Amino acid sequence: MKKLLLLALLPLSLAAQTPYDPITVADLADLSYTESLYPDQADHDPAVPEPGEFLGFPVGQRTATSAEIDAYARRLAEASERVELIDYGQTFEGRALVYLVVSSPDNLARSEAIQDGMARLADPRGLVSGQRDRLINDLPAVAWLAYSIHGNESSGSDAALAVMYHLAADRSEATTRLLDELVVIVDPNMNPDGRERFMNALDQHRGRHPNIDDQSLLHAGYWPYGRGNHYLFDLNRDWIYARHPETRSRIPHVTRWRPMLFVDAHEMGAQDSYLFSPAREPHNPHLPPYRQSMGEVFADDQAEAFDRFGYPYYSGEWHEDWYPGYTDAWASLRGAQGILYEQARLAEDGVQRRTHRISYLQSVHHQVLSSFANLETLRRERSNMLEQFASDRARVVSADGPYAERSFVILPTPNRGRVNDLLDLAHIQDFEVHRLTREVRVARAVDQLGRELSNRTLPVGSLVLRNRQPEARLLAAMFEFDPQISDSALTAERQRILREGRSTIYDTTGWNISMMFGLEALTVPEHLEAHLEPVEAGEPRTPPPAPTMDESTIALVVSGADDRANALAGRLLQQGVSVRAARSSSALDGVDLPVGSIAVTLDDNRASQDWAERVQRAAADLGLAVHAVGHGRAPGALADLGGREWRVLERPNVALIGRGSTNMLDFGAVWYLLDHRLGLRHSHLDEDRAAAMDLRRYNVIYLPERWGWGGGALPAALVSRLEDWVRAGGTLIAAGNAARGLIAGDEPWVQVRSLDQIIEEDLGPYQDALYREWLAGKDPVPPATWAHEAATPTYPWADTPALPSGDERKRRDQWQALFMPSGALVAARADDRHWLNAGGHDVLTVLFSNSPILMARPPVEAPLRIGVYSDAEGEAGLVGWAAVPENQELRVRSGGLLWPEARERIASSAWVTRESVGRGQVILFAHAPAFRAAQLGAMRVLENAIILGPGMGASAPIELP
Repeated sequence: MKKLLLLALLPLSLAAQTPYDPITVADLADLSYTESLYPDQADHDPAVPEPGEFLGFPVGQRTATSAEIDAYARRLAEASERVELIDYGQTFEGRALVYLVVSSPDNLARSEAIQDGMARLADPRGLVSGQRDRLINDLPAVAWLAYSIHGNESSGSDAALAVMYHLAADRSEATTRLLDELVVIVDPNMNPDGRERFMNALDQHRGRHPNIDDQSLLHAGYWPYGRGNHYLFDLNRDWIYARHPETRSRIPHVTRWRPMLFVDAHEMGAQDSYLFSPAREPHNPHLPPYRQSMGEVFADDQAEAFDRFGYPYYSGEWHEDWYPGYTDAWASLRGAQGILYEQARLAEDGVQRRTHRISYLQSVHHQVLSSFANLETLRRERSNMLEQFASDRARVVSADGPYAERSFVILPTPNRGRVNDLLDLAHIQDFEVHRLTREVRVARAVDQLGRELSNRTLPVGSLVLRNRQPEARLLAAMFEFDPQISDSALTAERQRILREGRSTIYDTTGWNISMMFGLEALTVPEHLEAHLEPVEAGEPRTPPPAPTMDESTIALVVSGADDRANALAGRLLQQGVSVRAARSSSALDGVDLPVGSIAVTLDDNRASQDWAERVQRAAADLGLAVHAVGHGRAPGALADLGGREWRVLERPNVALIGRGSTNMLDFGAVWYLLDHRLGLRHSHLDEDRAAAMDLRRYNVIYLPERWGWGGGALPAALVSRLEDWVRAGGTLIAAGNAARGLIAGDEPWVQVRSLDQIIEEDLGPYQDALYREWLAGKDPVPPATWAHEAATPTYPWADTPALPSGDERKRRDQWQALFMPSGALVAARADDRHWLNAGGHDVLTVLFSNSPILMARPPVEAPLRIGVYSDAEGEAGLVGWAAVPENQELRVRSGGLLWPEARERIASSAWVTRESVGRGQVILFAHAPAFRAAQLGAMRVLENAIILGPGMGASAPIELP
């Protein structure tokens, strides 16, 4: 026993001197894969280095690191006249993003002409038929082979090593002909940071013997896994939002090359086989008409290549292409044939299956085989695909095409930071944007709640995205308010839910950009043309003028209408500058200052000589307008600067809880928000150890969304410790299943409840909360207030139907729970006077999935509730448990699939709650607010909670010197 213990402590170099030899992959006969990665007729030029020769191990024997892939790509570019290497960006961790352009020397010499030719086909306005025909005849087709966007799906990038070597070195007639007719882009390692995180886990769990148990950590990995990038984002969902450098760097190159084939190589469960496109329903309605038929052609050829070896495969089944932000769907919306590969994930050595063992090298071969099969299909179908692409582009820009008469109009807002984000995204996606220079009246429009509007005036400054433009399909997919699934797919979805209790849809069903960004927008059913000026990419933004300060200046102020106001406050607080924020509306020296506005006063900062310079520097960095004020009195009932409504903020000391069962996607999104939007230093804590830590160092703690296993239960010790911390003055923020975990149990220490907890109880107090909120927003004073005689008042619930029995309510709720969405956009009515809604409007569109149904009654505050009242004739009624006033209807769904049962279940529940607990507060979100760093409206609510929360809703002691 002592000898074994000492051996375990020895370095590997010494441990290798043991008297026995380790088992190798070669010793396991069925893991010793003997098929060549290359076609039989391959004739490789010995002057071009083979990957194994360069790396020191054969491709597929082990997983290559990001550095090895990068180095080999550069070596190939040096060694072959067929190869050009492009450095196109850098990851958050400083790793290079590269791709290889592989083609004949003649094609490489005219690469700019090829790009220009593809650009002319992509935008055919002004292109005559003879020119189009010549381009189709002369241009090679471009293929973009993209590997391992998920860093822990490693076989794709290892296959890329073999693919780019063969294309660069093979002298056979087949490859020569291929490269004469194609330009092949090999994007070998789409997520270098995630791959390195995965590689670290491999290194830490690699033993002296092959490991073929897919449940072991070598294969399964551990939190936060290697799937995401540095901030743990799923880059395979980022294409329509373009939040990350990997995506933002890649899109302009895809736009320039205009590939006809876009391969997206992934991995899936280890006990699976191999999936490839085409997808089953639902299909995004804006995909090109040739997507499915051409997909069948590629699939038949790919299947034939697998059949030659007897390898199993399938298509369809779980794979759908409804969400337009998947790699293959996004590429298809731009005109390419997007093809998904999903290889069973085998990590390194291989995996034991029920019938046999399969090696990692074989999984690499599957990816190589698919790549070569797809390239050959593209070569054969080159002219056909270019013709279909060009014809479709001509159709979508035509005055009688499917997108001829529609414009998306983003209405003006003082939230310039959010508008800048929208313009940045539009220009990255190559959308044409215009701005109205005068008011324009339109006969019809539709708002984000689906309401038909007549004779609407579009204000000056509105942004206009006309759907009739070259990228019409992608534009429609991203900005259409309410795309709808086909009847057949809807029927299949309903049947699956009823039979199996689960959805056929793989991702969120709602993603509209204007809604996600929290920008008010209209759809106008016409191609707007009058009084428009183009908004060009890179249009210089005039920096706001510096404030004019003199001896009378008592404060510098910034409007809270702009999201960047919170970032300014956070950065100043970290520098030791005292900052105030408006809890109600104000106006000083003619400057309108809504809720959430920021003021830095002379009186609060008398100990600092450079407070004003700090404010101006930080604001200039953020592009914010700062105003100097010399008078602290506001007109009318607006908040005076020296009153209680201008609250002194506390510096946010933030802890972000991670590991354990934390959803790394939400963790990463909030981490990104803290780093890149707010610029706040913060700490990451392990949820299994946080209860034993000194939490007094922090005054804000965020509990991210949690994975569903275990019902989202939080560690009991952490929940108990957090109660003490909140009562002492902390601001606790929790989202989704983390919120569910806080309110679970018989006696939770928060007052919010979930609907299923109280469905059989007296719901009158929760209905009364709705009555109070509704009446407070109207004229709540009874007409007989000053009468002298006693009279029976009118009670708001007098005309409301009675609720069913508790047993019936429970039965209905259990039925409705079956139909909760996988992700839909819903309309929330906002209390626009509440500080959590600073920077917002009276309506905010938010995401809702199988989220907790949060029930709030006083003293709990519900700044955002699901459903927006809209005028409609009718008596007072009920939607589920929730009362709806007379002559009102409740509009819930904004976009995506939300079954009637789910609409009724979530109606008037709280999307965010706030309650005082001791000297602190708890803020709960039904759904993760920072979803994909793209839900900008909801992210502002979270940012308000972080920056304003410690000063607005919690009580900190005055520190004595």
